[in-house]
Amino acid sequence: MKNYHNILFLTFGFLFSQIDTTLAIYGESNLFIVDSKNPEITWQYPNGNEEFNQEDIINLAWIGSDDSFTDESISIYFSQNLGHAFEAVEENISNSENYSFNTPDVNSSFSRFKITAIDYYGDRKSVV
Repeated sequence: MKNYHNILFLTFGFLFSQIDTTLAIYGESNLFIVDSKNPEITWQYPNGNEEFNQEDIINLAWIGSDDSFTDESISIYFSQNLGHAFEAVEENISNSENYSFNTPDVNSSFSRFKITAIDYYGDRKSVV
């Protein structure tokens, strides 16, 4: 009976034993860059109180700056009147581009532009 007890103990010991393993992963990654600066953008023209006739051509001007602008950082929107939604005029254009806008055939005293700048990291700034 003594031998059965030792065999039984060895069997239970084998079933409940644990193996201690450690997994170590080593490697390198690309440089991690943190961008906490929002783009800066300012309307140059038109910037308020200008009057235009229907179907005039307006040369829109802005100044935008950011350390991480892409080639498609700027989007321009137009609202025909107060309370109306802004509609895209041009999206994903370069900060260095000029844009000529043909005024629509509307009669409004409160048309507005909005410009949005988005940098490479998704930081956004909009100005109406």
